[in-house]
Amino acid sequence: MGAAFKKLESKKRNVQIAEQIIASIQDSTYKPGEKLPPERMLAEQIGVSRPSVREALCALEMVGLLESRVGDGTYVRSTDPLFTRAQALAILEMSESPFEVLDARRILESTVAAIAAERAEQADLELMQDALSLMKQATQEKDDDAYLHANIDFHIGVVKGAKNSYLESVITPLIRTMEDRLSRAMRKSYLIEHEQERNAYKIHERIFLAIEDANPAAARKEMEEHFRDVETHLSEDYKPGR
Repeated sequence: MGAAFKKLESKKRNVQIAEQIIASIQDSTYKPGEKLPPERMLAEQIGVSRPSVREALCALEMVGLLESRVGDGTYVRSTDPLFTRAQALAILEMSESPFEVLDARRILESTVAAIAAERAEQADLELMQDALSLMKQATQEKDDDAYLHANIDFHIGVVKGAKNSYLESVITPLIRTMEDRLSRAMRKSYLIEHEQERNAYKIHERIFLAIEDANPAAARKEMEEHFRDVETHLSEDYKPGR
């Protein structure tokens, strides 16, 4: 079975994608219990990037219209699409695109990490180390909310270590977008579905060690790899061979 998804016009892309998916459920093209096409196929049919599709699917999962099954795909749940439509679209309208934010952060924070490796003082290193300790504890306790809070503190600590108030004022709000509903849901998906908390903690530890060792090149490299890893896992299909 294939839905006749249409090319998009203007307006926020992830909102339009969500509207098309909701319409396909309302007209029974896809019924409760049935599986949607994979992200890659939806992106090709609609003519958009997979990250935009992922954002729409995540919002629809958050309101209970869809269910993501690790290693299998996305399924329609037995929920009234009219009831959940407004909630899902509001989430998408009010949230920044997590992928655009991650892209901007990768560009900016990679440079900031290199600068912090040259300028960070002992107090900055202690702030990062405290955040790392909380991340490790959250990983051991499998507390995703605590992990995300500590993660934010770590990245803010790196920015503070660069000793540039203008950069801090620009980048800190980007880091804080991790606290909005869509970003948090997608980051939790990354941590839980891919069992990434342990690996994510290790790469943050490598970032810290590069800054502590006053190694700008290593700090830049580790920060870039961190963001590329997050972007890759958030936008990929989970079933092998898709």
